[in-house]
Amino acid sequence: MRIVNFIHTLGFGGAERQLSYIAPELVRLNHDVHIAYFQDGTYNHRLRDGGVILHKLTVKSNYDIDIIFQFDKLVRKLQPAIIQTWNTQADIIGGIIAMKDRKIFILREPNNAELYPLTIKNMVRKFIGRRASAIISNSKGGDSYWQNLGFSGPRYIIHNALPIGEIPDFNENTLLKLGIGDDQKYILYAGRIDTIQKNILTLFYAFLKVVKNYPVKALICGDGPDRRLLENFIMEHGVADKIIMPGFVSDIWSLIKRAEFLVSVSNFEGRPNVVIEAIACGCPLLLSDIPAHREFLSEETAFFVDKGNVEAIASEILKIIENPKLAKSKAVRANKIAEEWSLSTITKLYEEAYKSII
Repeated sequence: MRIVNFIHTLGFGGAERQLSYIAPELVRLNHDVHIAYFQDGTYNHRLRDGGVILHKLTVKSNYDIDIIFQFDKLVRKLQPAIIQTWNTQADIIGGIIAMKDRKIFILREPNNAELYPLTIKNMVRKFIGRRASAIISNSKGGDSYWQNLGFSGPRYIIHNALPIGEIPDFNENTLLKLGIGDDQKYILYAGRIDTIQKNILTLFYAFLKVVKNYPVKALICGDGPDRRLLENFIMEHGVADKIIMPGFVSDIWSLIKRAEFLVSVSNFEGRPNVVIEAIACGCPLLLSDIPAHREFLSEETAFFVDKGNVEAIASEILKIIENPKLAKSKAVRANKIAEEWSLSTITKLYEEAYKSII
């Protein structure tokens, strides 16, 4: 089966990460997998090494009208059985071309309704998405979004994949590069640096209260639109030696394995990659008390906190640091569900969905 995926970039985002897992696995299952994109990124090599055929579109900007014509030309040349799109811009352009060329069009929904305020772009996406051949969501929230919009076609919930066999052993050099010694305790955030979805400023102020009063460091790994803003705040408060921002870290698994626990106080989520990766690594979790997290975790497997309360977040962080046995017991229970998200299991669900649609 020939599948053409369309995505904006091959960078470090969650959708890009999932595509970098699933596309090579589909090749291993003897499918002819292509990806159209227009920005290189972290996952180029992994995809090429996995036998995925990459097609970089030449564009002057993210809103270059020529993207439509180039993608249309590629689709007419390849004549795929399925076009699957992986982010908003691709959903719109890919959907238009799929409908024009009468191709099966699958929209992958990685979020829920809260990420889609009333904008022209989101209204266009809804209009096109309701005409898709099928919707694959990675969470119940995403599925409910399209159900409430009246989508009448097939809908699937396929959770994010986890390449459990690829999780490496702990690499001490990853920590040494960040100036963290063997005995240094640290708490970890990993993900996009933004205030709207990831609630990063609230987390920063909670971290600030903790590191000023307790011998622990906080690592904020990743990149995003508010990275510079956060770096400036760290400098202004004089805590650059206590709250460390190394940017994107390729060996994030080593940091997760060694962390006291991972913190995510997002305002809303789909099915966050870093949380399921932390589960697979046996890392305790402190999470915002939102439906997306409660969908697959409970009080038995994670700590939950009010995402808008800085004092509560800081207090919960200190509580977990001082109760490592309790934290570890929750992590052990959570780890037992990780097998459900193995890469082979999730990819086969995609394959089954494709076959049922065709």
